[in-house]
Amino acid sequence: MPAKRYPMFEFNQRKQREHWNRIDQFNGDFQAFSNFVKDPTNADHKQFGPYAMAQVTEFYPEVEREVGPGPARPGSFMIFLDQGPGQNFVSLSRRSDDFYLVWSCWESEETAMSVRRTKGIVTDSSSSDPGKEADVIMTAAALGLAADYIAATKKPLQFDMDPLEASSPQEQTKTALFNTTVLKMDAAVAAYLTRKKLAPNHLHAGLSPGYWQGAMIMGVYVLAGQETPQPEHPGTIASPLTAPVLSVKGKALWDKIRTVSPMTPQYTGRGAYTGFVDNKNTVGNTDPVGPRSTVRMVAPAPGDEASTVVPYPRWLPPGDHPVWNPRERKGTNTYVPWGLIGGDKATQDPTSTNDSHATNLAEQIELEMRDKYGMVFASDPTMNDIATYTHGMIQAIYKAYALGPSCAPYEIAVGDQTKKMASCLPCTLFMHAAGYPPSSIHLGSGESWAPLYAPYNPNGCTESNEFGVIRDLNNAWYDKCLAWLKTGLEILDDAHITADHKASRDAVLDYLKTHEAEPTLGGVLILDALTLHDSELNRISRTLQ
Repeated sequence: MPAKRYPMFEFNQRKQREHWNRIDQFNGDFQAFSNFVKDPTNADHKQFGPYAMAQVTEFYPEVEREVGPGPARPGSFMIFLDQGPGQNFVSLSRRSDDFYLVWSCWESEETAMSVRRTKGIVTDSSSSDPGKEADVIMTAAALGLAADYIAATKKPLQFDMDPLEASSPQEQTKTALFNTTVLKMDAAVAAYLTRKKLAPNHLHAGLSPGYWQGAMIMGVYVLAGQETPQPEHPGTIASPLTAPVLSVKGKALWDKIRTVSPMTPQYTGRGAYTGFVDNKNTVGNTDPVGPRSTVRMVAPAPGDEASTVVPYPRWLPPGDHPVWNPRERKGTNTYVPWGLIGGDKATQDPTSTNDSHATNLAEQIELEMRDKYGMVFASDPTMNDIATYTHGMIQAIYKAYALGPSCAPYEIAVGDQTKKMASCLPCTLFMHAAGYPPSSIHLGSGESWAPLYAPYNPNGCTESNEFGVIRDLNNAWYDKCLAWLKTGLEILDDAHITADHKASRDAVLDYLKTHEAEPTLGGVLILDALTLHDSELNRISRTLQ
């Protein structure tokens, strides 16, 4: 496992929070650390145990690169050995640094493999169908959100299609499917609200705001009096939104992001939306935040360090499950890890434009995302991991909330492949739960979407309250996800669900009832569904009748 960097106060917070037990420390003596790693009779080696030491051996060269071999140099660095709940830790502090590098390793296979290895997301039988279970979960989440919004605000809710797609002769089948699906959503939600003696309002099918270089999606913090930007040309179909009035420093950063300045590295490939926070504070931190592009990470396992409550175990299909078949690397008997964008294309040849030396299309997609388009891969998933992607808007919301109500989060479309000015459904769920509803919502895909579980600051400082912010916003999201799923499943009665999805609906209902004491279950089931990559439009259209 690669090292994580922690500012000193965060490192000390984590030690205290998790009650780490100090086993040993080496003051400038790399040889003593080397003896610990290589000598199985060493007392510290024995205390770590064989399973953990196998992992230490893997990252030993990385520690060596950081401090190097040679004679003892007391005072120049410290290496610490600690034990926490289920994990052991090797930490490095250098005199010249104001941070710690921390390597973690699992104590046993049982703690490392804390995932649900079942045939379905919520079932485990020969008839399990994870695809239909994912359809039901995401459809229920969308319907639950819509019903909650309409009941609370007495306003309609609109789902939008990209106007460039809607006007394309090649996309008329998709446009018709979109309009039909939103009508079915509207009918199902209206029937539910009527049964609950609540005045139904409507779900509308619309078009997202028009694109221009630098156009932004806004997370509107209603509690702070922020308002959704208005159309620049009222009455015009798919008018761009009026440009926000930014702070002086915010305007300068926005210009660098929208013009893709070489001095402002960011992801510019498919689905490239860059998070950005305009900071209008007049005291304290007055700097804008950005660019915050989508970042690839791995899902934290239960018991892993996170500033929120320990999440319910994630779903990772068993090794013999048919869903792995398209993830087998072409010409080999090895597989790409679960959750990777494009991972289900591993059996296919790379394209003719392949400059990455990848031997299959899945790895070409991943390598181009990193090397050609600039996505940061903060973690490299193994076959026991689940790859996750945290979008720029979500990163911006954490930062805006941490910095205060004078700060507004945005997402800027960058590059030449992204012009849809709307938030995906997974982002939308988080944004509504956090109190920052988006200026527009689409029903495309949010492949392996995930929130943050700890501060991530590639270009800026970590705020002193940031762990608490992540905890509070994630917990609000978990709560809302569970409520929306329950409401959505109630909306999905026999009159509004297709016959071939009824069994999966019943299975999700049963699972929620069986595990109703799990506070993070709603969010985790949504995350699991999002690892089966598809557009929400397709999922909802298959589920509703």
